[in-house]
Amino acid sequence: MRIGGLRFGFYIAGLLAASLCFAKPYVPASDQQVLERLPFQASDPLARELSRLRIELQQDPHNLPAAIKKLANRYYGLVVEEGDPPYLDFA
Repeated sequence: MRIGGLRFGFYIAGLLAASLCFAKPYVPASDQQVLERLPFQASDPLARELSRLRIELQQDPHNLPAAIKKLANRYYGLVVEEGDPPYLDFA
């Protein structure tokens, strides 16, 4: 009886492993879909600063190098301050 239970366990484990092999990654429906939000609150000074920098980037599209540099540098600073690598993606 014990050997049969062991075989059944291997059978179930094999089925689970096989089903994972055919799993497809999640692909958002559009580029506008939000996948993750930063853990900031609206009252957080850092959130206000990042929001201001993003607004500056949107308002002055002809000065992209300066605006992008400011925003990217701030995100890089967050990586150094908090050690959170996803900020590199935002930069």
